[in-house]
Amino acid sequence: MKFHHIVLAALLGIGVVTVSTATTAGADPTVLIVGHSSICTGTYPTISSAVAAAASGDTIQVCAGTYDETVNVPIPLNFVGAKANMKGTRKVTASKESTVSSPTGDFIIGGGASGTTINGFTLSGAGSDAITAYGILSIAGANGLTVKDNVIENNEEGINFYNADGSQPSSITYNAFIANSNGTTAEGGTGVFISNGPANNTSISYNYFSGDRQTAINFAGSTGDDSVGLTVANNKSVDDATFLVAINSDNALVSKNKVSFTGTGNGTAILDYGDNQNLRITGNTISGGADSGTSGIKLADFAGSPSVGTTVSKNKVTGRYWGIRIQAPTNPGPGYTSALVSNNTVIGSAAEGILSEAGANNVFTANHISDSSVHDCQDETTGSASFGTANTWHGNFGYSSNSSPTGIC
Repeated sequence: MKFHHIVLAALLGIGVVTVSTATTAGADPTVLIVGHSSICTGTYPTISSAVAAAASGDTIQVCAGTYDETVNVPIPLNFVGAKANMKGTRKVTASKESTVSSPTGDFIIGGGASGTTINGFTLSGAGSDAITAYGILSIAGANGLTVKDNVIENNEEGINFYNADGSQPSSITYNAFIANSNGTTAEGGTGVFISNGPANNTSISYNYFSGDRQTAINFAGSTGDDSVGLTVANNKSVDDATFLVAINSDNALVSKNKVSFTGTGNGTAILDYGDNQNLRITGNTISGGADSGTSGIKLADFAGSPSVGTTVSKNKVTGRYWGIRIQAPTNPGPGYTSALVSNNTVIGSAAEGILSEAGANNVFTANHISDSSVHDCQDETTGSASFGTANTWHGNFGYSSNSSPTGIC
């Protein structure tokens, strides 16, 4: 799922505009206005022509209209569209949108553009199976990216980025990511994709996601270089195949997200893919989508090494096939820390409310499970811990279905 730096760096160098000295070093930032509409009248016919005339730190204000271009950004700039600061309001009429649409990608952020802001645009039409086919592509080394109040829809992928320098935080907030599923490759179908490096000190919050055929958010990152200080909070996801895939993170927080499914063919709402350290999954609400094999929250080891110290607490899962599923390795190996699953509410699972298939030394406590079709709780491990299992079960409440072994809930 990751791209090679060398290939992408070469591509990012193609077509980058030359920056002129419209403002001198140390001068106040300039506002350059693009296009013409009832909202504003500009000097520059295209966004790229304004970029060519801009100096570091300038603001490029883009009038409503459709701009069929790929905008290469080589320096820090502040892009302001017609719906800036409107919290990703879904477009009503095209005449009120600043739309950037290009099959080869909408915004491409160069390595020298740390601190760039993209605010108030509709970004669409990028892709099909092209290596730059994203609403926003920022994998050349820039940090401190701010993406807010945009509608990002119908691209091969919404955003592909990383943020290696945590002293320059990145923020993705109040955007609507809709049906970013163009193309057929494994790289496509994701709203927010972290690739080629970590997303340190990054917040992905208060966004709306819908119709992404793979994942709304994928931590992918870089093996051996965990994302530190990554927060995914207060987002809403409707009918994405999977809301979140977490991997290669250290102390990441996944909190207060609302995930719902109305269709079929969905996977796991929140997936601990493996190789996370102290991942915290807390206070999320997950509902619907009880197709066979689906999970609300799943802990696995697909990355080749198990996660360490995952906490699953105070979540509410309703109407999935499995509510919470632990699929950790049978032999976790040295350094493994058990998962803590506590104070969750699981209702109406088509199979088990909580299922532990493998692993050892996990702790299940103070969970409330009801209306499960098979078992409220099931532990398939064997050992010398609770009720002959390899895990600790204490103070769990099962209300409507027998558990296996008897007594764990």
